[in-house]
Amino acid sequence: MILFLPFWLIVWAIAEFGVTYHLFSAKSPMTTNLFLAVWLGGWTAGGGLAAYAWLWSVFGKEVIVLGQTNFKTKRAIAGFGPAREYDLADMKNLRIDRRPVSPYNFATAELFGGGKIAFDYGAKTFGFAAGVDEAEARELIRRFKSRHRFAEADAE
Repeated sequence: MILFLPFWLIVWAIAEFGVTYHLFSAKSPMTTNLFLAVWLGGWTAGGGLAAYAWLWSVFGKEVIVLGQTNFKTKRAIAGFGPAREYDLADMKNLRIDRRPVSPYNFATAELFGGGKIAFDYGAKTFGFAAGVDEAEARELIRRFKSRHRFAEADAE
């Protein structure tokens, strides 16, 4: 992906600028312009996603900090990115995340903040540790549990 996406993005940019130029300079029928505008929106979103995926692959880093009273995760590209902080007392059911990974579900998609380890926080499930395999996830969970007693899931 690191080698392929830059070439794909060059082709993407050529099409992006070509269609944009045609849309604003040609005297095409309204239906053609409407189709091109909708297509351009999807093409732009797809190119943005591909660029983000490449940047994450090359410059992305996930930082995980288990403090005395809080837990922090930060997913950053070249140091820029959102950080999340959780109160350890409210984290429950630290576990390996076995939910099926789907690109249509941002909660499980590792590119958007999911990961191999999950925990419940309030009424939501959060994931972290993108890119680790199951054995690494088990070891991380063991280390976290050696430093803090995480509550188990509530009985239903």
